[in-house]
Parts: sequence; structure tokens; C-alpha cells
Amino acid sequence: MNQADARRFREVTPNTELVDVRPTELNATLHGPPPEAGAPIELSIRSSIRLERSSPEEFAVAARFIATASRKDGDEPQEYVRFVYAAAAKYRLSDPSFTDEDLQPFARYNSMIHLWPYFRAFVQSACGQMNISPIVIPVFRVPGERSADAATAHSTEREAAAADS
Repeated sequence: MNQADARRFREVTPNTELVDVRPTELNATLHGPPPEAGAPIELSIRSSIRLERSSPEEFAVAARFIATASRKDGDEPQEYVRFVYAAAAKYRLSDPSFTDEDLQPFARYNSMIHLWPYFRAFVQSACGQMNISPIVIPVFRVPGERSADAATAHSTEREAAAADS
């Protein structure tokens, strides 16, 4: 986060209240047989957000998460399940003078912190309903200066954890 974004983040955060969280898309698709319990998997997570301003006092952040799990059979990983979870977090501002540019750092970091647990819970629940071994989505980590994005960091962490098993 650059200095300008950090300043905006510090100004917006204490003036923002989470009002509501609503799922907008829930999808889990099994593409093939899952691996045996305990077998290593490759987990890939992608996410995107979009800020939507409804009034000077309210805004929402729409987030979409896609997680794919692949068996590590041979040279090429084979995707066996895909999860899509989308939700909107609605916020109220105590100071309506903030611009959309001011809200962007909050949307990138705090909304992900607010919505990520719902995504994790959805994946865990869907695994149980599909009768496949649980896939644990790692906790959300704010990307550092050297990290390309959160999805890359999460994919790398999961691959390392699977290698240790």
C-alpha cells in the first residue's frame, strides 16, 4: 500500500460501519472423481472486487472468489472441483465527503477481511454436501509489497502445505 492509500485507509476505516453481507452467487461443481483422502491437491484461488456507491453515505463492495482444486496425478494437475462464491458487503459512512478514490483502499483490504470467512465457510460446507474431503481455504493475508496478489500468495501457501503432508 502506498502512502496516499495508507492515509486514505486510516481516514476511512474509523468512519465506516459494516451494515450487511449478502451472498449473490453460490456454485460448487464436481468435474471428476476427487483424490483419495489425504492425497495432495493443488489449490488455486482468484478474487476480484468492485466498489459500488449507492449514496454519499452508503457504498457496497461486491467480491467474487473462485477456488479450484486439482488432483496431482502425473505431470498435469487435473481439476476435480470448482467453487464460485460472490457476495456484497454494504457499508455506511459517518462522513459522506469521502470520494470513491478514498474508499478504494478500504474496499481492497477491509472488505476482503470481512468477506473471506464467508467464502471459506461456503467451501467447507459444499465439500461436506458433495461428500468429498474437506478443502481448507487459508486465512486471508493482506498482500505485501512484494506479493503480486492475494490469490498467488494463497495458492503458494496451499501448495507448500500439501507438499509437507
